[in-house]
Amino acid sequence: MIAIVLHAGALGLEYRITEEAIRGMIPIGTVEYCLPVAPAHRVNFFPEFLTRNLRRSVTTTTGGFTMLNDWFVKDLNGWKTEFETKLYTFGYDLPRGDWLLSKPIKMVNEWRYYIADGKVITTGWYRGEDENKPAPALDIEFPKDFGGAVDFAETPGGMELIETHAPFACGWYGEEHIDYVYWQYFAWQNLGWWVRNK
Repeated sequence: MIAIVLHAGALGLEYRITEEAIRGMIPIGTVEYCLPVAPAHRVNFFPEFLTRNLRRSVTTTTGGFTMLNDWFVKDLNGWKTEFETKLYTFGYDLPRGDWLLSKPIKMVNEWRYYIADGKVITTGWYRGEDENKPAPALDIEFPKDFGGAVDFAETPGGMELIETHAPFACGWYGEEHIDYVYWQYFAWQNLGWWVRNK
């Protein structure tokens, strides 16, 4: 919110602080705050155009069994849910539901790439060994109407796609406030991509 207060006016943008998001305006806030005005779409952590950057084993399941391997588990019922996304180990009783399971990998560093109009607006280091290491350039041609955040990790085997988010479903790790304003403004214009790519 600080980024909006500091830079919206200079960019000719107006803002309001409200209890509920206003349709026709770009909401800035929690996923719960933004969802009522976001177009209906399916949660999609791995868009098809990025799957060539996914080298680890990933599967979906409805659960209801005891895990025989260690898996990183995400709830597919929403961008953010009460279920804790983390590594669950052998013997964990995975309840029934809609789950995304991915094999754990060794991550050296992880970055978030903020995309709007198919271009990287900025990046932010997310976690790892060297927070000062610049995010590597990605050899990816994003769709021109794509806007969102894409997480990649440096691994011993190269760069690996971790997950993708709609622009209202992720945190900000960039350094410049004005980049956040640009990204939110233009990425929200790209929300139709999420609707068309169910």
